[in-house]
Amino acid sequence: MPKILLIDKGTSSVRNMNKSLAKNKYELICAQDLKTALGFLKNNGADLIVIDMDNPPAIINSAGFKKSSADIPKIFLLGRDGSCDKSLWVKDRYAVPVRQPLSFTEFNSWAGKLMNFKALHEENSMLRDEIKAKQEKIDEISITDDLTGLYNIRFLSQSIDIEIERSHRFGSIFSVIFMDIDDLKKVNDKFGHLTGSRVLIETARILQNNLRKVDIIIRYGGDEFVIIMPQTSKESGFMVADRLRKTIENSVFLKNEDHPVRITASFGVASFPVNAKDKEELLVIADKALYHGKFSTKNVVFAAE
Repeated sequence: MPKILLIDKGTSSVRNMNKSLAKNKYELICAQDLKTALGFLKNNGADLIVIDMDNPPAIINSAGFKKSSADIPKIFLLGRDGSCDKSLWVKDRYAVPVRQPLSFTEFNSWAGKLMNFKALHEENSMLRDEIKAKQEKIDEISITDDLTGLYNIRFLSQSIDIEIERSHRFGSIFSVIFMDIDDLKKVNDKFGHLTGSRVLIETARILQNNLRKVDIIIRYGGDEFVIIMPQTSKESGFMVADRLRKTIENSVFLKNEDHPVRITASFGVASFPVNAKDKEELLVIADKALYHGKFSTKNVVFAAE
């Protein structure tokens, strides 16, 4: 049963409609002052508020009333001449001014339209929120690596663009770490690709557990990862990479399985703008640093000069 809160001094047209309202399954609650109205709204809410404009504007303009009634449809009952202060209702999307005297048929029509309008508006808002959430999920899936749950290569370019823009604006330095698991192919050949995939998953967890929340971890493809470290010098990036190298070297992968696995990884570090003037050059230099170490001794960190 829709609840109608009537705020008047006892003389409005609506107060005389009590029987018709009850017959049409409306519940009418009358309040002659702000305190009573606010008390009802707080404890019971309302589906429609009817306000006789004979009430002082202070009631309608009070902060407490505005907050309590913000999303509730309203009918403002005007006098015969229709005069009123439009500022009291013109910004309320669910409000209409209606002249008195007012028949029940007219009132019922306005009440139905307002409540239906609000219901449609809320339904549309829910649909928009649902569409937005689904789009965000699609966007998230499009930049997420299926195997590890890390970001994928699609997210790399835009992430570096953001850091370069920040660097230009604030004069900050950021570092990029390229990482490659040494000889993962041997693990695949010896134990199978499923084991190799599980090693990649555990490696991703090690990276997540040993880096800051602001650091961006990307599975670059195959056995390669890229780490973007905001506001990090090349020296600090080197130290982080070496710590990760040692952690991976000392970790036992699939230790609860019949064939636990040990691996090592090689790293290349480059910084912007120290080592490069743009995104493409930064990625090339970091990649070269990685392979300089990988094809020398492996299990090593090499920083771009």
